Amino acid sequence: MTIKEAIAALEQCHPDAQVLFSLHFGESKEGKLVAIEHEVIGNREHNPLDIGCVYLHNVKKDFVHDEPLLDGTLFIT
Repeated sequence: MTIKEAIAALEQCHPDAQVLFSLHFGESKEGKLVAIEHEVIGNREHNPLDIGCVYLHNVKKDFVHDEPLLDGTLFIT
């Protein structure tokens, strides 16, 4: 993932969201950030102020949701 892709993905997340790392050692051949996931804990339609959490992944699996955006670099629940 490039810096430009990471910035574009993070700009779609809430600025106050907690950032968590979901790292898998030994499974990533690239050893770098490959995806950003923004998980909104509540229902966004009923609670638009829910800030949720941001997950940084180094492998393209184990995502909470299956709605990819930005060519697979950002997943939003």
